[in-house]
Amino acid sequence: MTSAQDKARVSAMTAGMAAVAGAWTFLAAFAPATLAALDGLSPWFDVPALIAIWALFSAIVYLLLRRTRHTHPASDEIVDYHCRERQITPYATSVSLCASREEKRHLGAITAGFALTISMWVAALSFLPGAWLNALNPAPVWFYCLVSAGLWVILSAAMYSLLSAAERRHHSEKAK
Repeated sequence: MTSAQDKARVSAMTAGMAAVAGAWTFLAAFAPATLAALDGLSPWFDVPALIAIWALFSAIVYLLLRRTRHTHPASDEIVDYHCRERQITPYATSVSLCASREEKRHLGAITAGFALTISMWVAALSFLPGAWLNALNPAPVWFYCLVSAGLWVILSAAMYSLLSAAERRHHSEKAK
């Protein structure tokens, strides 16, 4: 697999997730009755349906990216990655596009924090008793937004600490 294929796949999956999140946000803002009608469905149906929609959007974007790459083959050669670990020397006028270990750790922590935040909301909304959920209904939407952002920040910081500790442990074991 070439790096161009990797870039296209990651880009397609990211665009697919953005499309699903955007569509869900749009529905929540402009068609709450539609979401309320879907409320009676089981989470065992909702989650696989969302994953299928994500896969569909991702596949469409990937096919568009592949078609664009085949019509403009020189575009893969314009942007190439330079990284010390690969021992590729960058041109004098180019900038390194490789992330350092620290940047990778930050990105991994933020991504894991987001995934845990979403997972916590899905678990809470799936398994909390209905009376508890009804008690949350009067809260304004901005409150849920603040709670989500706060959870994301806290969980990202916790994941960063875990990733840093794991890397330190790995390096200390490697030194022995």
